[in-house]
Amino acid sequence: MNTDPNQHPEDSTPATPDTDLRWSPDQEIEPAVDAENWQQPAVPPPPVYPEPALQAWSQPAWPQPAPPQPWLGSSQWAVPPPAPVQPVARDAGKRRIVPLIMATALLSATLSAGGTYVAFSLASHTTSQAAPVTSGSVANAETVSLTQSQAIVRVVSLVKPSVVTISTTGTTTGGRRSSQFTGSGSGFIVSADGLILTNNHVIKDATTLSVTLDDGRELPATVVKVDTAHDLALVRVKATGLKPVTLGDSGAVQVGQLAIAIGSPLGTFTDSVTSGIVSGMNRSITVGDSTSNFTEDLTGLIQTDAAINPGNSGGPLLDANGSVVGVVTAASSSAQDMGFAVPISQAKQMIAAAISNA
Repeated sequence: MNTDPNQHPEDSTPATPDTDLRWSPDQEIEPAVDAENWQQPAVPPPPVYPEPALQAWSQPAWPQPAPPQPWLGSSQWAVPPPAPVQPVARDAGKRRIVPLIMATALLSATLSAGGTYVAFSLASHTTSQAAPVTSGSVANAETVSLTQSQAIVRVVSLVKPSVVTISTTGTTTGGRRSSQFTGSGSGFIVSADGLILTNNHVIKDATTLSVTLDDGRELPATVVKVDTAHDLALVRVKATGLKPVTLGDSGAVQVGQLAIAIGSPLGTFTDSVTSGIVSGMNRSITVGDSTSNFTEDLTGLIQTDAAINPGNSGGPLLDANGSVVGVVTAASSSAQDMGFAVPISQAKQMIAAAISNA
C-alpha cells in the first residue's frame, strides 16, 4: 500500500517498460519501412482487347429506272361511248299544260343621270362566247373571239361621231327647299340637222342645256319633245351636216346577242365603250333619282350586263351591226352587271313626228 502523501492516487501503479507509452527524447524511432530496400510495386499491364474484324465495304446497287411509257396518239385515245338516252314515256293524245306565273320584278335602280356622280363598282366580265367543242375547235374559238372584237371596233368607229355629251344646270325643289344642280348625260344624233335623242331624266328641270359634239364643239340646246312614260326626250342644236345613227329593230333582239354601249360616264370620260350581251327582255323596274324622292315605273326594257355608269344615260345600246336597239336609261344600285335600256321602237314614232314637223 502506498503511504506517500505526495503521490497522486493515479501514480500508484508503477510504469513498466512494456506499458510505458510516453516518448523520451533519448528514445530512437525504428523506421517502419526499409528505405534502402524498398521498390516500386509492379503495375499490372493493361488488358488487351481483340480488334474487331473489318468487313469489306462496297457501293450499294441502285435500282434501274423503268423504261419510258409510250404515249398514245390522239387517234388512239379510247373515248367511252355515250350512255344511251332513255325515251320518256308520254301519254298518247294528251298534253300537259304547266301554268305560267307572270311576275313583274320591281328592282331598285338608280338613274344614271345628271347630278348623280356615284361610280358603280362592277366586276370584270368576259364577253367571249364558248364555241362548240369539236375536233380542232381551238382555232374556231379564237376565230369567234377575234370576230367579236373586230365587230366592236367597227361599231365604235361607225357610231362614235354620233354620240354626244349633254350638260345641264337647273333648280330642284324638295319640300320647302330648292337647290341648284349641275349634271351630265349622253345622247345620240338622229337627224343631220341637229335632232338628238336622250333620256327625259337627263334634261328634267334643266334651265340651260349644252351639247358637246364628238368634234369638240359645244352648242346650246333646246327641248323639242319629251315622253315621260318611256323616259325619252328630244333636244335640238343649231347645226347641219351631222352624222345620224342607224335605228335598228329592237323587236328582233335576242337574249345572248352582243350588246355595246357608248356614252360619257361621270360626264368626264366621253366616248367610253363597254360591251356585254343582252341578258333579258321585257324587264320592268322602278327607278328613282338619287337627289330627290321622285320614282317612276318603266316596262318593256332590255337588260344587259354591259357596264352602265352614271352619265351613260341617254347613250345608245348597239348591236353587232352598229344599229341602235335601245337607249341606256338605268343601272341597278343593288347588283352588279345589271343595266337597262329603253327599246328604240318606243322612240321611233316620236322621232318621226319631230323630223316631219321640223
